[in-house]
Amino acid sequence: MLEEDFATDGDYASQSFFGWDFRTSEWYRIHIDSEGVRLLLSGGLEGSSMVLTGSRPRAGGQDLYVRVVLTPEDANHMTQTWETSNDGTSWRLNSSVTYTRQ
Repeated sequence: MLEEDFATDGDYASQSFFGWDFRTSEWYRIHIDSEGVRLLLSGGLEGSSMVLTGSRPRAGGQDLYVRVVLTPEDANHMTQTWETSNDGTSWRLNSSVTYTRQ
């Protein structure tokens, strides 16, 4: 299991846990943030990227689809993008963060 803690200079913070499920042969990520958002994402490798998808309910009963893509840039850098979709096929970039190995 891998734990990720993220915080901004403002009031936003989140915590995620990654793990491999041998029964489903998928990676899972449980994400909870300071705005009350809880997501369960699942997926696996697509090319050299780890792609995890899930959804969460919105007001009005429609789901908001979420996709997180983790892409290695080189041995010391990885980019993580968060995307959302109303229909699960057309994606909009919400954020992109590049991590550097310490």
